[in-house]
Amino acid sequence: MHISVHGAEYAFGAHDSPSSGVFEVEPRQCPGFKFRKSVLIGTTCLDALEVREFMEYHSSNYYGNTYSLIAKNCNHFCKDVCYRLTRKLIPKWVNRLAEIGSSFHCVLPESFINDSVSQRNPSSDEECSSDKRKLKSSFSCLSSVSVRQMQLSRFPEQ
Repeated sequence: MHISVHGAEYAFGAHDSPSSGVFEVEPRQCPGFKFRKSVLIGTTCLDALEVREFMEYHSSNYYGNTYSLIAKNCNHFCKDVCYRLTRKLIPKWVNRLAEIGSSFHCVLPESFINDSVSQRNPSSDEECSSDKRKLKSSFSCLSSVSVRQMQLSRFPEQ
């Protein structure tokens, strides 16, 4: 799932580095993913530059090496960001599978719950290597947060 706002799409994905997994692409053009559906959640009073600063600030909460299909996935990111931008929640069905999975954590292998997706599926590395190269620069685009952004009081933790 991705957040589309002001002509840009933001998402959270897995990688092996201890840096932001938040990336930006053109709407409906994320390499390796097929667009399925758009759901209007709400509007934001922030302009495009303020949204980008907001994403840069919050990207520090979403490092690629912390991605988990069950506990911290792209849908968790979207839920958090959508609420902060619009004060509205995403539909419950969006992350239902992860919620069900968290209820059965005692029967799932620990590696499935805690490891990042990129570490769990080495066979897909060959298939997606060109897509990973395309996204590699995008992963780093939101990874560094300046001191000024860290001190922003406009986007308090709720």
